[in-house]
Amino acid sequence: MKIIKRINNNVVLSKEDEVEVILMGKGIGFQTKPGDPIPAERIEKNTIQKMI
Repeated sequence: MKIIKRINNNVVLSKEDEVEVILMGKGIGFQTKPGDPIPAERIEKNTIQKMI
């Protein structure tokens, strides 16, 4: 997964299989920019965004 947008140091927006996912974890967005890969060990919680 790669970062689409950094919301803050602990929350980022990413894309997984063409579905937007909000990822949360301590320092997951610290010193990152869009396009950077996300290490799986930093992900503590994820939320899938669905279009209705």
